Amino acid sequence: MFTLRALSYHHAAPTQGGPVPGIEVDAVDIPRTGVTAIIGPSGSGKTTLLSVLSGFLTPRLGPGGVLNFDGQPMTASGHPPGRVAFVFQSSLLLGAATGLTNALQGHVAARRHDPTRRLDPAEMRRLLHRLGLSDTGKSLVARRARHLSGGEAQRVAILRALLTDPQAILCDEPTSSLDTANAQAALDALRDWASRRQRPVIWVTHNLEQAADYADHFVFVAGGRIIPAPHEVTQALAAPDRAMRLAALQAMNGALARPATASALSVTGPEPPASPVPADYTRWIAAALSADGATAEALERDRPAMLVPGHERRWLAALSPALARGPTRAGRLLGRVAAYSRFALVLILLVLTTQILAASFFGALAQRYSRERLEDPSVARIVFEHVVGDTRLRGREAPPLYPGAGLAEVDNALSAAIADGGMDATRAMVFGRRTIPGSALRFPGAAEACQGWQGFETVALSRDDPLLGQTVLREGDAPLVGSVQDLPGDTRTALLDARIVDLLRSRCGLPADAPIRADWAAGQAGTLDPVPLLIAGAITEPPPLYPVSADLIVFEDDFQFAANLQDGAAPDPFRIATAYFPIDGFDIAREVIGDLGYRIRDDSAAAVDTLRRVARAARDVPRAVMILNATGCVVVLILVIGNLLELNKRVFALFQAHGFRLRDILAVLTLHLAPALVYALGLLGLGVLLAWPAVNRALPRDLGNLALLRNAAFLDTVIIAILAMAATTFVVVSIWWHQTRARLTRYLQE
Repeated sequence: MFTLRALSYHHAAPTQGGPVPGIEVDAVDIPRTGVTAIIGPSGSGKTTLLSVLSGFLTPRLGPGGVLNFDGQPMTASGHPPGRVAFVFQSSLLLGAATGLTNALQGHVAARRHDPTRRLDPAEMRRLLHRLGLSDTGKSLVARRARHLSGGEAQRVAILRALLTDPQAILCDEPTSSLDTANAQAALDALRDWASRRQRPVIWVTHNLEQAADYADHFVFVAGGRIIPAPHEVTQALAAPDRAMRLAALQAMNGALARPATASALSVTGPEPPASPVPADYTRWIAAALSADGATAEALERDRPAMLVPGHERRWLAALSPALARGPTRAGRLLGRVAAYSRFALVLILLVLTTQILAASFFGALAQRYSRERLEDPSVARIVFEHVVGDTRLRGREAPPLYPGAGLAEVDNALSAAIADGGMDATRAMVFGRRTIPGSALRFPGAAEACQGWQGFETVALSRDDPLLGQTVLREGDAPLVGSVQDLPGDTRTALLDARIVDLLRSRCGLPADAPIRADWAAGQAGTLDPVPLLIAGAITEPPPLYPVSADLIVFEDDFQFAANLQDGAAPDPFRIATAYFPIDGFDIAREVIGDLGYRIRDDSAAAVDTLRRVARAARDVPRAVMILNATGCVVVLILVIGNLLELNKRVFALFQAHGFRLRDILAVLTLHLAPALVYALGLLGLGVLLAWPAVNRALPRDLGNLALLRNAAFLDTVIIAILAMAATTFVVVSIWWHQTRARLTRYLQE
């Protein structure tokens, strides 16, 4: 089976002093059938020779050098998966997984390259009992590997090699941790396999009595070289008499204790399902890692099948009738959730994803607010006035701001300049604003003490003036309207300070559920013909009417009507007006207004600059917070994944030796850690739904459908979290995988 010619391997020097000799071979042929024992003192190179045969070490070939397996040269990558199985001094089992999961590792890896492979259930049950891994109660293969004794774990490792059904089995002192009876059972199973399958078992041992009983062929190693047996030793080893063989071996290397015998039991059980494929096996390993805590230990004592994947449970039931009963699917799901070992990770991910969600949602909310405010035509404005005789006008007299005359001139000039600047000219508007001295109201329906005229600070605005949109009215004060947009357009209306409205109702006897009607004396127009008005709204926050304030807001068309009622009266020209324009047109508007001879009294440049800063902060700060928390997710996952790989490095290295691929380890860790992210996002979604009514009540009502922002923020959080987990898992596992390939031999020989 193995042909070795003119090859050597030297270990790297641990200190200065050159390479350490490992093994040098002139010529060795290992038969393709039977048990071949490699015998020699400690440090003679037996394990190095076995590592060369296994492909873990690549030797240097001298002139005419050959390293063939089954007639074909071995490559630097070693044996294809499933062709050779290994049994080491250490069992190298995944402690969180069941004995069954560990035992099927080699078979599953081999199936990837040969899907036609099938497990014979009767053969598997026979091996279980031959190796002492089954009893009348709970089968040892159903227990976690960490709960097995050293001897039991080693027998599971031997079972793993036998179930792989390879072309050869390589053993490095596989019975060193077994008692006499179990050692004999293990060697019986190995020899029986070699006899039935007509394939070789190559066995490193110090136990010469076992070698005399079980070996068919012998290779002697000493001082890093193959030592040919003398002719008389060769003849004695070929003799049927055990005593002669043992004496010959003792002459070569000493003796060890004699093994005892083991009994065999007959087993019956239902046929298992089809052999597991790599996709099934990765789920088994992930489930084992995910149920690896105190809660899982408690559940395993009472209801062990709750934590076992369904396909693995069917296999266990086939191997041991006592395990045939299992919980319902809902029970298994509940058990896995309760026994999940990564709830600390769930809590950390929940905190980080909550911060990502909050940053995304409130950032989008701030952006929407600042965008809508910046697009509000009342935000970018300049208040200017006509001052008669103002020396700053350089000798020019400013034109009066008559409606339809002076205002139109300023409006046209401003629109043209804004259009020339490449901005939206439709957003350039000019509206006059007037204060009305002597303006007064009386309330016909009030108590007698309130029947007289009451003077109020009054400002008249156009109904189209964007400034009016910044007036805040009290809501829920029927029959008054709660919004300027709801004002009736076919009635002479006015807006009155909410405190005055309350006084009228509490002290003047006006009913709370009836409209407030008043007579209005329009100040300059005289008081001869008062105009009836409907008080349509109660002002809680007046518009910014710098430098004055207003108790009463009326409309310019109603003032014009009042003025026309007087004999020959005409309204005074506007002394103050407001220009509105796109926010980028401040400099242009200042220049136009100054050129036309008006003085600027106030503008909103500071407010616009503040909103711009808010918009930048709403864009940049949440993004930075999301990046910071996504980085936190990555760091946490790196630590968790690195710890998992480090704790199980030798077992996962054995995965590589058996032929598993990078995608298998990726699948294991993804299936193990993905529930933590799913639980965290599920709890986050539940928390958002429960908290949303309270949050929604506290948010502004004029920003549209905020549920859409919430859903978009949650979707962003899900995408960021999934990408962080996927990318981290792929990068960390890939780096570890390639590093482990280089350190595989050291891991397996520790």
